This record gives sequence, structure tokens and C-alpha cells, in this order.
Amino acid sequence: MAVIAHQARMRVDLREPLLEDTLLAELRMLTAHRAGLAADHTRTIDRLRVRLRGFIPALERRVDFTNRGPLVLISQLQTTAALIAAGRDEVQRLLRERTVRHADKLATAARQAAGAQHVPGEEMAGESSADLRTT
Repeated sequence: MAVIAHQARMRVDLREPLLEDTLLAELRMLTAHRAGLAADHTRTIDRLRVRLRGFIPALERRVDFTNRGPLVLISQLQTTAALIAAGRDEVQRLLRERTVRHADKLATAARQAAGAQHVPGEEMAGESSADLRTT
């Protein structure tokens, strides 16, 4: 970037590129679409984090839900009871099948977080969080 900026400052023979109106309009539409997708993704993660604080707060504190691995994990196992019942090896296998990086560390962290708490009403919260994976 610094080289480009330096060249733009020093060279007098460079001119501003002129783009057609249709190309500019298409670029604006693509940029707006991309911004909308990013905003939707952020809103989904935020809703998920709010729900997780209600029924698996220990897991929400231990892992970063902006990464793919934790999202894959809770899309399959939404409650502490499901995490405990699955067992560490099963959780790890599930994550590896979906090519999650550091599946062993995530499985260990999730099981430890699940074992550290019990929250009443987690089944209903888990079902509502499962709906987020389809949105």
C-alpha cells in the first residue's frame, strides 16, 4: 500500500481511472450485498451469544463464537446435557467430520464448560438456538 501511495504522489503521468456508470452501479450493488451478508452474520452470532449466556454461560465465556468450530459444535449439540451425553470422543469425532480445526481442544473446552454447570430450562433454550443454524 505504501508503494502505491508513494507512486501516486510522485508520478504526474497517472490519471484517475474512469469507469462506466453501469460498472460503478454493479460494484455498489455487490458491495452493499456483501455488507448486508456480513451484518446478517454478525446479528446471528450476537443473538446466539445472548441465548448462550442464558443456558451455557460457561461455554460462551470459554470459546470464541466468531470462529467456525464453536458454531458447528452448537449447531449439533445445543445443551449441556447433550454435550455430556455425547462424550468427549463423540464430540471430537463430530467436529473432525466437519473439518473443524483444533477439534480436540474445542471438545475438551466444551465438555468442561458443560460439566461445570446445570441450568434449568436449557432444553427449550437449546431448541430455540437450534433454529438459528437455519437462519
